[in-house]
Amino acid sequence: MKKSVYSLALGDNVIRAVDKEAYRLGTSRSNLVNQILAEYLSVETPEMRMKSTFSRLIELMDSSFQVQDNRNDSVLLRSALPYKYRPTISYRVQIFREQGEYYGRFSAEIRTQNEALTDLFRTFFWNWQEIESRLLWRHGCREYSAGIGRSSFSRSLYNNSGLDEARMGEAIAGYLSFLDSALKDFLENHRSFAEVGGRLEEEYGRLLENSVI
Repeated sequence: MKKSVYSLALGDNVIRAVDKEAYRLGTSRSNLVNQILAEYLSVETPEMRMKSTFSRLIELMDSSFQVQDNRNDSVLLRSALPYKYRPTISYRVQIFREQGEYYGRFSAEIRTQNEALTDLFRTFFWNWQEIESRLLWRHGCREYSAGIGRSSFSRSLYNNSGLDEARMGEAIAGYLSFLDSALKDFLENHRSFAEVGGRLEEEYGRLLENSVI
């Protein structure tokens, strides 16, 4: 959305309230004022699209997920892993203001000093990204963008123009729930990926028949 610079005279008490709310939301004063005016005048903004997607996403997540942070352009959820001391995994979904081929970015991260858990995490996601890239290629998504760190995984989410904001929220919720369930099953049953990979690929393939992200 194109923006221009304008000068507005606002009351000091209004500015204090705006700044307080902007800080809470993790945005700027100008961006918050823009959102308030757009909502009042029924003008759609990127923030409105993000809000619709995130609202639907959060609505569909079950009680095993806790929303830790919900900002204008991203939401952070956490879930406990079935591994010894019950460590948590953080999932962040970010939506881009300006969208092209990609709708946003997804990431998963664990914070642990346990080398065995770190190795399992990396093993799972090295295999997971191979399945993803293979299946998404079949759906015409040639530029699969993903990365794996020591205890993190991230990938770009494709912009499925056939889905509105609410349905994108549903698609992301379905993806996140499926990934979380697959990872927990892998950790809980202590099986090699070779034992579960074929089934996961088949189930993931069915998920992609409904929506590609």
